Amino acid sequence: MASIVLGDFNAQPFEMEMISPGNLNATLFKDVVIRMRSRRVSGRDYPFMYNPTLEFLSEANDNCGSYYSAAGPATFYWYCLDQAVFSPLLADKVAEYRYLRQIGDAALIKDVAPNGEISDHLPLFVRIDWSMGNER
Repeated sequence: MASIVLGDFNAQPFEMEMISPGNLNATLFKDVVIRMRSRRVSGRDYPFMYNPTLEFLSEANDNCGSYYSAAGPATFYWYCLDQAVFSPLLADKVAEYRYLRQIGDAALIKDVAPNGEISDHLPLFVRIDWSMGNER
């Protein structure tokens, strides 16, 4: 079955809510998801989900994260709280994954952070290319 789970998870890609088998069981490694499909923990199989957040994250393409916080002495500034995870059947078909900084004429960034007059998070745009991934 092809599945996508997306939203504001209030967790980073490496946090337990995202990676533990009893939760999303999401990994950042497409090859693991496609080849293994699931993992066995305590005698039970847990299907993998693919989390491409870090694959597409890059300052070079203005894809820095969805939520900005400069609070506290140890901060990342940009956080990836809004994410999409994909079942193995879709892992090879994610063609685009980016946090939108503008929609039409509306700028979603004010200074360096999301424009709080619009939202405190940037929306996530995902494009699936059904023709991709057929070589496996």
